[in-house]
Amino acid sequence: MKALQLFAAASLVFASLMTAQAGTRSNETSGNFTQEVIDQVNRVRTNPQAYAAYLENFRSYYSQDGIFRAPGRRMLRTHEGVTALDQAIRTLQHASAQAPITASDLLAGAGRELINDQQQSGQIGHGGAPFERMQHYGTWQNIAGENVAYGAPTAEQVVYNLVVDDGERSRGHLKNILQPGFRVAGVSKGSHPIYGTICVIDFASEFGRR
Repeated sequence: MKALQLFAAASLVFASLMTAQAGTRSNETSGNFTQEVIDQVNRVRTNPQAYAAYLENFRSYYSQDGIFRAPGRRMLRTHEGVTALDQAIRTLQHASAQAPITASDLLAGAGRELINDQQQSGQIGHGGAPFERMQHYGTWQNIAGENVAYGAPTAEQVVYNLVVDDGERSRGHLKNILQPGFRVAGVSKGSHPIYGTICVIDFASEFGRR
C-alpha cells in the first residue's frame, strides 16, 4: 500500500502599524519557486471564479473514506474529504477579484527564520511570534498575515492545499489569499523533518526597509 501523507498548515492575520530593523537569514528560496507561488496566489486573487472551476476538476479524486488520490500526487488522508473542497469552490464562486500581489524577498526573511527553527525542532505552526519575526527584516504597515504549508512539494500544490484549507475551521489560509489589503508577499521554502517540506508565505499591505 502506498504511504499516505497528511497535509498540515497554519494561518494567521494581524492588523497594526509596526517598525523594525532588517536582518538576514540562511535557507534561501529559489526565485523560480517564489514566483511560481506568487503566480498561483494571483491566479486565485485575480479570477476566483476561474480557480473555482479548476478546483471542480479534483472532486472525483476524493473517496468516501477521505483519501485524496490524484494523478501525479501523493495520496493524502484528509480531515474533511470533499467537503472542504466544495466549500472552497462555493467561496471562490462568490468572491470578488483582488489586485495581484508582488514578491518581497525582504519579507521572505521572516519565513526563512521560521523554517530554520522548525528544521531543528520538527514543530509546526507559526512559532508563536510571526509578527516579531517580520520586525527583524523590515517595516510593515496596516495589516500582515502568514500562511504555512507542509508536505506540498510544488507551488501549485502549496496554493491548492491552502485554498482548500482541509481541517482548518476558520478557512484562514483562503481568507489570507483573498485579503484585499495585501499587496506584497514573501515566499520561503525548505525541508521539514516530519512533513518533508515547509513553505511559508508572509503577506503585508506594504513592506520595506527601515
